[in-house]
Amino acid sequence: MTTRFDIARRASLTGANLERCSLKGKRFVGVHFDNANLRAADISRAIFIQCSFHKTDFSRANLYLAEFQECDLTGADLSMAYLKGVLFRGCMLAASKVGFRLNTGSATIARFIR
Repeated sequence: MTTRFDIARRASLTGANLERCSLKGKRFVGVHFDNANLRAADISRAIFIQCSFHKTDFSRANLYLAEFQECDLTGADLSMAYLKGVLFRGCMLAASKVGFRLNTGSATIARFIR
């Protein structure tokens, strides 16, 4: 049995270059990732609670089954990111880029819950 521990709480990673890094299965609470580079990062199964991602670059990142709870993703770039099963609960996604193509019939790509 694995237990999830917070990897970071109330920290600032503003402008950090995290390209291709692995945050797989990690949990972040109140962390600022504003203007960070998360291009091609593995964020699968990670949990983000009350985090800020203003203008963060998630292009080509793997967000499989990731959870974003009450996060601000204003202006984030999610183009070409793998979004299967990702959950956005109570998040702000104003002016965000979400560019993807549906290749499967009625597959659920992402869930947006208010």
